Amino acid sequence: GLALLVRQLWDRGRRGQLAAFTIGAISLLFALLAWQQVTVWRHTIALYRHLIGVMGNHPNRARFDYVLGVHYQRAGLTNEAIMSLTNAIYFDARRKDRNLFKGVLPLAQMELGDMLADQGRLTEAFEQFQAAFRADPTSSYAAFRCGVILSALNRDAEALRWLQAATRMNPENAAARDHLSRVARKVGHSLDEGLERPGERKPEPSAHP
Repeated sequence: GLALLVRQLWDRGRRGQLAAFTIGAISLLFALLAWQQVTVWRHTIALYRHLIGVMGNHPNRARFDYVLGVHYQRAGLTNEAIMSLTNAIYFDARRKDRNLFKGVLPLAQMELGDMLADQGRLTEAFEQFQAAFRADPTSSYAAFRCGVILSALNRDAEALRWLQAATRMNPENAAARDHLSRVARKVGHSLDEGLERPGERKPEPSAHP
C-alpha cells in the first residue's frame, strides 16, 4: 500500500520524488477541504435563501437575512452580503416585538459597518456603528469603531469621546486604550482626563449626529 510505496522510494534514494508525492498529497487534501467548505457555504446559503423566500416580507425574516449576510461574506460574495445585511437592518427595525428580545439590528449594523470600512467608505461605516450604538448603548465595540473611524476621518476631537466611552465600558480592550492614547496625544488631551475615576460615571457620547 502507501507505506510500501514510501519505503521503496526512500530505499532507492529518490527523495525528490517522495517530496513531490508528499507535497502533491497535501495539496490535494487542502483542495478537498476547501471544496468541502465551499459546499457547506453553498448549501447554507441556499437554505437561508429558501427560508427568506418562505418568510416573504415578514419583519421576523431579519434574523435569516443577517445569517445569510454573514455566510455571503465568508464566501467572498461582498455585494450579496451588503444587500442581505441591509435587508436585516430594514426588517428588524420594523419588528413589533422588539420589546421581547433585542434582535439582530445592532449586530447587522456592525457587520455592515466593518464591511463598508474595509471598502474605504468610512462616513457610511461610521453611520452604521453610530446607529448600532444607538440600538445597543452597551456595545463597547460599536463605540470603539466609531472612535477609530472618526480618527481616520481626521475628526479626532469627536473620536476621543467615543474611545473614552469604549475604554470605560471595556477597560481590558488593549486596542481601545492604544487608540485612545494616540488620539489624546494628537489633540493635546491628558489621558487621565479621559478615564473614569473611582465612584465617577461620565456620560457616554451621544448616539445622535
